[in-house]
Amino acid sequence: MAQWINFPVVGGHDGGGAVPAEDGDNLLLAESIVSVSVAETANRMTATLTLRAPTAATDVCTVLCSTDAAATDPNTARCDAAGYEAQLKAAINRAITANPGGVKSTVGAPQNAVAGAKYDSANKVYFKSFKIG
Repeated sequence: MAQWINFPVVGGHDGGGAVPAEDGDNLLLAESIVSVSVAETANRMTATLTLRAPTAATDVCTVLCSTDAAATDPNTARCDAAGYEAQLKAAINRAITANPGGVKSTVGAPQNAVAGAKYDSANKVYFKSFKIG
């Protein structure tokens, strides 16, 4: 049975404009993921998943994060807590390896705070864009 990784987008925005078509669940076949990297690129927290394409070429899936649920540019509400890159990568890897007999595992974006910090709803993080290409 195929296992899918879900990136739920809220207030879709790719930095160039609102993308409401990306709102909601965005599924990626777990077995197609070769590697995961997370970095702040052009003032945006970006997760890049390298994929194994059916043609043996590689492709990428790019996911942007923001601390604002509205359809605003991710540059204006950045995920900038110390060590956030490592926290987001760990969350994605947990979703990939979770529930091996299940069908869908949703990535829960960690809050925009140092690892282990007490939960604060003001630090909630949202996935803003999901692009494959």
